[in-house]
Amino acid sequence: MKDFNRFITEFQSIYQTYQKMLKDLYKPTYVPYKFPIEHYFFPTPIQPYPINLQQHLRDFLFKEI
Repeated sequence: MKDFNRFITEFQSIYQTYQKMLKDLYKPTYVPYKFPIEHYFFPTPIQPYPINLQQHLRDFLFKEI
């Protein structure tokens, strides 16, 4: 049960990181008004996240076995 709880907490933290990545990826960037309107919104560049989510999850799931 303790391991399961740890897994849930770990999974939640990974999931939250993932959500944050998506949010950062699609967050419109503020550009000052003087730019033409087509430059007003564009996606921010992808943040270089150090965590490889799939690998992290795989390691976590199978390291106990």
